[in-house]
Amino acid sequence: MTAVELRNYLTNRISRIEDLDFLNAIRIILESREDSEKIYNLSDFERKKIRKSKLQFKKGLGIINEKVFGEIGKWLKEK
Repeated sequence: MTAVELRNYLTNRISRIEDLDFLNAIRIILESREDSEKIYNLSDFERKKIRKSKLQFKKGLGIINEKVFGEIGKWLKEK
């Protein structure tokens, strides 16, 4: 079955469905596909922050996750 044939078949079948829950489930599936295909455009601010972070990483100025989580854990215990 070609894409056109399948699309026509699905359109025909969907047009006969009366069950709102089922139609909403189909809508959710279709919207999730659309959401996964969206491209996020970075702002100038975000691009600058990423560039700065990459430079810091190259210079060895990053902090390992374990250290960050440890510091957060200490901070939360103090609160």
